[in-house]
Amino acid sequence: MDEQIERALLLLNQNRPSEARKILQESLTQSPENDSIYGLLAQLELQEDQNEKALEYINAAIGLDPQDSDYYLTKGRIFVAKQKYSDATKSLIEAIRLDPNNAFAFAYQSLVSNHQKDFSMSLVHADKCLAIDPENVLGLNLRSTALLKLGREEEGYDTIHGALQEDPENSFTHANYGWGLLEKGEGKKSLEHFREALRLNPTNEYAQSGMAEALKSNFFIYRWFLKYQFWMANQVARNQWVFIIVFYLLFRFLRRFADANPEWSMITTPILVVAAIFAFSTWIMTPLSNLLLRVNTYGRHLLDEEERKSSTYVGFSLGIGLLSGLVYLFTKDVVSLSVFILGIAMMLPLGRYYTPSRTRNLFKIYAIGLLVVGLASVGGIALTGDLFNVISTVFLFAFIAYQWVANFQTIKE
Repeated sequence: MDEQIERALLLLNQNRPSEARKILQESLTQSPENDSIYGLLAQLELQEDQNEKALEYINAAIGLDPQDSDYYLTKGRIFVAKQKYSDATKSLIEAIRLDPNNAFAFAYQSLVSNHQKDFSMSLVHADKCLAIDPENVLGLNLRSTALLKLGREEEGYDTIHGALQEDPENSFTHANYGWGLLEKGEGKKSLEHFREALRLNPTNEYAQSGMAEALKSNFFIYRWFLKYQFWMANQVARNQWVFIIVFYLLFRFLRRFADANPEWSMITTPILVVAAIFAFSTWIMTPLSNLLLRVNTYGRHLLDEEERKSSTYVGFSLGIGLLSGLVYLFTKDVVSLSVFILGIAMMLPLGRYYTPSRTRNLFKIYAIGLLVVGLASVGGIALTGDLFNVISTVFLFAFIAYQWVANFQTIKE
């Protein structure tokens, strides 16, 4: 039996889950009270992103042996994958209580703090991990990330150099180094590490997305957008909302000031235009840049099917909008103007059409509903000639509400 378990563990480490599963399930029928089998099955299902099954197996393992620190570590990892960070913390604390020298439990506590944007605490946990195991590659990576986020760049790069020295063939470390360089603004240098990460592991999604962002950063406008994205991503949810609400209120105040003081139009109009373009671009920049990436020899292979579809929808919407706008310039036809508004406006929900959400199909349903209302409003305008009919007003309010709903859902997750 022990030989079968060791063989299953070897297969699991070699990323051969189907063979490992077969051996473990056969072993389980012969020895249903063996907690080690349940523990390995939990790791296997976690590796396959089957988090609910993994949780069932690890609970069974803990039920048979509640004193095994590694089982609570695995349970913590499962909760991290499920983005249930408070539950993950409880399991990791129990793992450390049972074994104060469980370096990986401290490493995953660091990871949880990283996800929660508490980079100071992430550094504390990473240091505890490395005090036990100075060569722990996950701990070294998390320490480096925390230091970089805290602005201690020299220490951060020294740490990740140490991780590469410990394991120069580690795909994750190269990808992590690439992301650090990209955030610092060194897009070309980051490409070297993303390429190496993908050479070592062609399926590394962390490296693939990093490579795509690095290639898109060759475009000047996207480079500035990326700086904004990194800045926002490093803020806790409360600070993100503060920025969004303050920006919105300042925009509203400036617009009212401009209406009341037309003599200031030379100053207020450019500011309002730039602010509006900035706000709108934060929503459509990613799908538009994906559209440009598709003409790049290497870039087209870095986009998944949903990213390609989303960029196509946005490009189609933009094309219809611009064509209708051109028709309106020559004809002053109100229907052409309404199609122009609809085409430009729909770029926003179509750009987020495939955004993952815990609320099932939220972005898809809203986008389709918005499109239906928008088309109905165009039909109403064609019949009445009135640009501001009831349906177009509903579309306007629904469009504004979409931005708040999408912001709420994105920041929440």
